[in-house]
Amino acid sequence: MTVGCFLFFFSTFMVMLVAGIGLWYEYLTYVGFVPILIGGSLLLLLILGSSTTYKQAVELAAKGFLSLISVVLALVIVDVAISTYYRTRTHWEDDSYTQYDDDLGWRLRSHINQRNGEFVTNSLGYRNAPEPDGIPEDTLVIGVQGDSQLEGFGVDKDETFDSVLQTCLSERLDQPVVVINLGVRGYDLHHYLTQNQIVKGQYDFDWMIMLFNSTNDYDRSMFKTAYAFNRPYWTLDNNGELRRVDSPSTFALQIYPIEFQDAFSAYNHYLDYDRSLNFSIDPDHPLAWSWAYITLERRLFDMRSPETPDQKTLDEDKFFVRFFWHFADPLPDLFLAYQPTFEAIMQAWKAEWENAQVFILPMNSEVAWDAPGFQDAAEGIYQRLGRGEPRPTAFLEWVEGIFRSLDMPVYNFYEDMVGYGNALDLFFPNNSHLNAEGYRVIGEAACDVMEERILGSRRN
Repeated sequence: MTVGCFLFFFSTFMVMLVAGIGLWYEYLTYVGFVPILIGGSLLLLLILGSSTTYKQAVELAAKGFLSLISVVLALVIVDVAISTYYRTRTHWEDDSYTQYDDDLGWRLRSHINQRNGEFVTNSLGYRNAPEPDGIPEDTLVIGVQGDSQLEGFGVDKDETFDSVLQTCLSERLDQPVVVINLGVRGYDLHHYLTQNQIVKGQYDFDWMIMLFNSTNDYDRSMFKTAYAFNRPYWTLDNNGELRRVDSPSTFALQIYPIEFQDAFSAYNHYLDYDRSLNFSIDPDHPLAWSWAYITLERRLFDMRSPETPDQKTLDEDKFFVRFFWHFADPLPDLFLAYQPTFEAIMQAWKAEWENAQVFILPMNSEVAWDAPGFQDAAEGIYQRLGRGEPRPTAFLEWVEGIFRSLDMPVYNFYEDMVGYGNALDLFFPNNSHLNAEGYRVIGEAACDVMEERILGSRRN
């Protein structure tokens, strides 16, 4: 075998190896081993086929194996070394909407113009927003912080929460109004607190609103990463002081809660599990039934989405495994353990703004109990969970109580949404995001609240 022939086949194998590792690393699927096996088999056949003796074949195979191990180890070392720099900066760039940001982990790109002009950002990366120097001096400027529910998945530019609120307030008040949409997909409380100082240097806000996503803005904030993506976070030190921690240094799935305390030690007291999939939750736990209810969201998708070959309804056993392990974060004890940090973050957020308002946005599963078919879809799950009457509003009441205990102005959209009729019609059928009608309902409700508060502040 000539040196050139060997190098050609070895290079081919290396390309297949890198492709296989890339497939496995990106999609976490064993399909990545297919090109590795093909490339390795071709190389091994070439080595063995070109050997004149059995001894030579063994020697060549051994050398090839050692070379392969060395190459794989080198690739692993290089991958770990660059994971912080490369993967952290690219994982939020998969849809041309987001980019890496040192302070926030990621943000929307500047000057986006997608969907025929319906999704547009300014130079700062804010959807629908004017440039800071383009706002007249007598304009009332309101900022809104939030996640994808605020950013506005799937709706046009005049259908988002900020657009509805701005149009409504402009009609009711005697001065121009601009509502700045600061929402970014995947954001949580840590982003909002960090974002405060950034946006203060960009706009002169008269009011700041937080559109509090009832589930994600609490449970995702317990973790060092948001949706497994790195971002700086805030935590309480040993003196009870809130401090900022830089983004984790590796891309590993760091799903451990920031506030561990003894939450997991009490795990079995409230949640019993055995291999036969017999689950039980203590019905007296203040949040047990609420979170059993909220995590039925995936059952909503099954119920409302047509069955297709790639989207089949989960059977109950598989759903139960996913219920407790894919959605392991909303265990009631972890929520209670995280409460002190949550309160500290919210107090620090409120202290940054003279005029602040929190709006609680319930998720679809929290407002769906009276929707046609939902109780039937949930009945089997509840029978497996234990006993007692489900309280779908338990978490909403609990977290709203925390806000009020902090003397924070808060308004819950729950009554507005359930008063609509079938509240599920306010969401897209295949995910948990509000549709245009949903934004109209909560936007008009927010307009009533903000009009009263703005006029009240003028009287004072």
